[in-house]
Amino acid sequence: MAFTRPSFEQRLFALFNVQAGEGRSVLLFILYYAFLSVGINFTLSAGFALFVAEFGSQQLPFAYMAVAVSGSLLTFAYLQLSRRIPFQQLSLLNLGFMVVVSGLIWVALKTASPRWVIFLMPAWFLALVTLANLAFWGLAGSYFDVRQSKRLFGLLGSGNWSAAIVVGVLVAPIVNQFGTEALYLTAAVGLLAAMGIQGLIFQTKPIKAAPTASAQETRRSPVTLRELLQNRYVVAVLGLVVVWWLGYYFIDIIFFERAAIQYPDAVQLASMLGLLVGVEGIVALITSFFISGRLLARFGLQAGLLVVPVILGVSIGAFALIGTFDRNSALLFGLVAMAKMISVAMGFSIDQSSRVVLYQALPEDQRLQTMTLADGIVQSLAIGLAGVALFITGTILSFRAIQLAYVYVIIVLVWIASVVYIMREYPVLLTQALRKRLFGERTQPTLTDSASLEVLRNSLQDQHPDVVIYALNLLQEANDDAFILSMPALLKHPTPEVRLEALHRIETLHLIMSTVAVRRCLETETDPQVREAAIRTLGEIGRDEDIANATSFLDSAQRTEQRGAMIGLLRGGNRDGILAASTRLLALTNAPDASQRVLAANILGEIGIRSYYETLIPLLQDADEAVARAAVVATGKIKAPALWPLVAAKLTQRDLRKPATLALMAGGDGALTAVKERFESVPPPPRHMLETLLRICGRLRGENVSNFLVAQRDYPDPTIRTQVLSALNTSNYYAGDRAPWVRDAFKAEAAFAMWVLTGLKDIGEDEALTLLIEALNHALTESRERVFYLLSISHASHMISKVRRALLQEDGQNRTNALEVVESLVPADLKATILPMIDALSPDSRRERLAALVPPTQMTRQARLSAIIKGAEMPQAAWTRVCALYAVGRLGIVECAEDVTLAQQSDDSLIRETAVWALARLNNLPESDKPAMLSTVEKVIILKTVGIFSGIPNDVLAEVASIVEEQEIEAGQTIFNKGDLGDSMYIIISGKVRVHDGEHLLNYLGEREVFGEMALLDPEPRIASVTAVEDTRLFRLDQDAFYELMEDYGEMARGIIRVLTGYLRARVRDISDLHKRLELAEQNGSAKR
Repeated sequence: MAFTRPSFEQRLFALFNVQAGEGRSVLLFILYYAFLSVGINFTLSAGFALFVAEFGSQQLPFAYMAVAVSGSLLTFAYLQLSRRIPFQQLSLLNLGFMVVVSGLIWVALKTASPRWVIFLMPAWFLALVTLANLAFWGLAGSYFDVRQSKRLFGLLGSGNWSAAIVVGVLVAPIVNQFGTEALYLTAAVGLLAAMGIQGLIFQTKPIKAAPTASAQETRRSPVTLRELLQNRYVVAVLGLVVVWWLGYYFIDIIFFERAAIQYPDAVQLASMLGLLVGVEGIVALITSFFISGRLLARFGLQAGLLVVPVILGVSIGAFALIGTFDRNSALLFGLVAMAKMISVAMGFSIDQSSRVVLYQALPEDQRLQTMTLADGIVQSLAIGLAGVALFITGTILSFRAIQLAYVYVIIVLVWIASVVYIMREYPVLLTQALRKRLFGERTQPTLTDSASLEVLRNSLQDQHPDVVIYALNLLQEANDDAFILSMPALLKHPTPEVRLEALHRIETLHLIMSTVAVRRCLETETDPQVREAAIRTLGEIGRDEDIANATSFLDSAQRTEQRGAMIGLLRGGNRDGILAASTRLLALTNAPDASQRVLAANILGEIGIRSYYETLIPLLQDADEAVARAAVVATGKIKAPALWPLVAAKLTQRDLRKPATLALMAGGDGALTAVKERFESVPPPPRHMLETLLRICGRLRGENVSNFLVAQRDYPDPTIRTQVLSALNTSNYYAGDRAPWVRDAFKAEAAFAMWVLTGLKDIGEDEALTLLIEALNHALTESRERVFYLLSISHASHMISKVRRALLQEDGQNRTNALEVVESLVPADLKATILPMIDALSPDSRRERLAALVPPTQMTRQARLSAIIKGAEMPQAAWTRVCALYAVGRLGIVECAEDVTLAQQSDDSLIRETAVWALARLNNLPESDKPAMLSTVEKVIILKTVGIFSGIPNDVLAEVASIVEEQEIEAGQTIFNKGDLGDSMYIIISGKVRVHDGEHLLNYLGEREVFGEMALLDPEPRIASVTAVEDTRLFRLDQDAFYELMEDYGEMARGIIRVLTGYLRARVRDISDLHKRLELAEQNGSAKR
């Protein structure tokens, strides 16, 4: 096989984890941040050097307090503008403001150097950082989704540090040549260049201020500050911002105290700060390029948020301990300088990238508001809080650097605790976002207030039965007395539905005080169903005279009254009543009339008393299908263990399969033994029977059922493995992601997918391989489904269900949020296994990402086809092996003849059939020795051309092919006449037919065309006649056989529903288009008139 060598650009992008189509955008954002960083770092070097030289580091807390006021006011103004000005114009205004202020400071310093300007320099630096972060991260957060954010934000931050390195080199020469104030002019030039880059970014992808996910969100009013602060996740993130900045400025004070001792001159200090900025830039550049994205991808968001506080806690803790014993140690400045460097280099790369990702979990209309609130007001207040804290500790308590270091260790502990709490809320918030986007917000009414209850009580007098029954349900849930007191009155309601409902409540709740009303109801009632319910109620909960009254109906001419009397008496009557009802029931069981035996079975099911199970045995074995069906349904209600083998035996009878399945599902753990015996029988049951048995297991639930299903997890047929995991998921089984078999299953699915993906590459493309390629792609889809099932049984299933729905949608935001949920849930060592399996990737991308875990084994086409046919190396579904045999026969690969010969011994009839067909072609048998009839695979190829079958999987379509009947029609022979009842469809294999109404020709149909297809779904008289024009070969598919298959294969029904839905949508579009054309024609006609 030939492989294309990746270009230098592709290798470069792969190195930095940049995917196709992202290169230009990433480069622009790096440049954008670089020029912003030029302005920030020149301002930092100038502002703090001038301030410390003029006022000393002890005055920095007062500058930080000033930041709290000025920063909050500035951010408040920004928030107000963001609600009135489009995001693009706001960004331009923001950058323009930064350029102008930087220029004005330069002018002020050049002319007068007023002390108040120098005092405000730290405040301006922090305001500049805030505005730059709002500009850059606000734009990046809107431009990239949450998955891109985790992968790229660290790389985007490299622009900051590339500029920091350059600034670190340039500061000293500029200061020596032009003075410290010149740094503000260079800062203004850098910010001006950033404005230009920002304009280019907006040209590539216009960004709105608050893009919304749906029309519903668009109509929603903006979230107020109070509403935002009611979100505990938002509050936690804002709290993290406070702790982060509090710690940052504690390190600042500790550092500048030691730096002022080391470098007392402003020029020396500015030069040192420039050098430190350069070192910080190098470290940050390395972390941004090579560590940040990979750290988040490998270990998750929590690791990205914890790495900085842990390192800083250790280094400042060491500073405190050493300083406690030796205040003059040479190590102190080195430790605090390293902490300062980590605080900046990693704090504004790894940590900042991670914190920005936290905002991506918020709805889009809240994201920018929260970022502005955090980076503006909360950050400013945090800096002010740091100023107050430092004033108290430094000025009032006279804490120096060593004591402040101990305070900082406490801050770090709070920082770490905040991260842990946020990461508990993060996946929950993403799941809520998915639920709102997928399903909308739903609330349940609370009806416990007196006004609501009074409305419900009044509703009991409504003439509409639905209103009354709904009110009854709500009153019962609210435990309102009106529910019980209303029963006698409801027995007089004009509609039989309400009277029937009232009798049902009286019976089930044993409301003996209402029996008098029931007796009166029976005296006047004419509706047969209501009379039956009244008799049953009196027989079950009435007094002796009521039971005697019910007993008299055992000999009633009305079968409904007989049934009501027997059910009521057997459920709760006295001894005489039970004896009379039992005698009557036994007579019905042995009656020669099948309808009476059906009645007996129905009564046994209704009374639900297990001790009567022996009476059901002859009814289950009854030769009459209706009797056996009623007995199966009754068994599902009384759940007698001795009857389950008899019910399981009915699964082989097509007409009784559905009731037997439902009965076994209702049987609970007691039915498991009978199901297991069927599943493990020799020879193995057919695939549809195995799937039915597994669906039953999914409904049984319980530890024994779970153990049985887990034992089947490695079943050789992948399709059955899918059903096993589906049953475990349905049964609410929970294994946890630490269960060894679950972890092994994830890895096995990755290996399976890699084998199939490599197989697709090995076999290449050919018309003869089309079915096999489709089968292998279907195998990949099933493997993905198994991964979802494994996620469901190892995590919260409701959450994974929402994730799966989101990943199947076309909405990119939903998909990225869903992937983020999974990444936040699964263990770090399984992320690289699971994420490529569930992400919407191309085959090449999926194969490339899995290759690091499962090295691919490449083969020739012949070797790969041989491996699929044998199924020993990686077992495949029977249909996949059939498709490989068909491809070998079509391509004439004689090297596979031995494998084809062995396949003739398979237990699967379709594999045997296809092997015989393929071997005939490999041996070049004459046409007379080849099978005369079309093979099943050839029939599938033909059926695929029929629109109604286009949504059915090929392996299921093979079952349809097995029941189609081939017909030879001679020229002139009529296939059916107009007015005949349609109960079958036809597909023309070869030849030609004429569709006509008497002598009037309607159409000619030829090879691969279909007629009569709607008769499969809706039998109606034929609207035309069809006659063969020449000798014609047809497929005929009968409705009855087709319906039987639909009961066995749910995929068939779902596929047809999808196709019919597509037809309906197409017709609606056609009608809409026609309506528009008619309106346009009318407008044109009016204009001409």
